[in-house]
Amino acid sequence: MSTQPHSQEGWHIVAETAGIMNAEIIAGRLQAEGIQAQAIWREGAGGEGFGITVGNMGAAYVIVPQALATDAEAILAIEYDDDDEFDDEDYDDDEFDDDDA
Repeated sequence: MSTQPHSQEGWHIVAETAGIMNAEIIAGRLQAEGIQAQAIWREGAGGEGFGITVGNMGAAYVIVPQALATDAEAILAIEYDDDDEFDDEDYDDDEFDDDDA
């Protein structure tokens, strides 16, 4: 990306999303991995004031400290297979029954 929408020096954009909610999810994933991350709106676009979440006015970014950018990008590059998701067959309803109490 050619222009960084954040005024602080030392931050790097690792993701651009349509809307702040998607950026928050990505930032949360990075934070869960120990990476300091922030979700921010595109400066000066004004979309956040009107609830606009599409187009340039809805652009949001995930930023991380420059020193952590490579690690963050590596984490975001990991693709998860559907097999990695929770499988209902692995859940044992009997394990959490209140009848045993």
